[in-house]
Amino acid sequence: MHSCLGQNPGSADVELFTADELRDIERYLRVFRKSRVSEKVVGTLMTICILSRYYFGSSFRPFLSFLHQLCLGESEEKNSISLERYLAFIFYEVPFPDLRLPNVVIDLDGHYWRLQAPHEKNFASSTAISEPFASLLSILGTELCLQLLVQLLTEKKILRTSIQPDLLAHIAQALISIIYALRWVLVYIPSIHIRCIHVI
Repeated sequence: MHSCLGQNPGSADVELFTADELRDIERYLRVFRKSRVSEKVVGTLMTICILSRYYFGSSFRPFLSFLHQLCLGESEEKNSISLERYLAFIFYEVPFPDLRLPNVVIDLDGHYWRLQAPHEKNFASSTAISEPFASLLSILGTELCLQLLVQLLTEKKILRTSIQPDLLAHIAQALISIIYALRWVLVYIPSIHIRCIHVI
């Protein structure tokens, strides 16, 4: 790989990158698109966004941390398999647990993960937790939800007001869940009378 990354294979030119620089490039970018721009290799940075109608909560965060450490970390366990390949394997090749197959065990290079369908007694609570996504769409509508999401991701200032404080809390919790693992810093303004709203 070093021979084709550092120089033009058809010529005997001196390498454009040293061996240390190539190792750094491979470490940080991981995936290369071998397109020639002035005889240089262009690396591509990617962002992966995972949305789900179900709430993963505390189970999903350690799983993402494990994948990050396995693919991009500094530990000795780091291997050459890309993060995209792991995610493609999990999403397209691993069956989702259901009533016929409630437990699915995944082997990720000697690390075993178990996917489990929720028990019926906990299903109602998990549905209640995942309901804000559907209720957010029904309360605000698709267009307003998308506008709020864009404003959150582009770090614009958002002012939400309502005569129903519980509704505001419900919407804020749903928006925070949607943009996980990003964080939204909330500034709370105490309830004020609707006639005084112009002072804000």
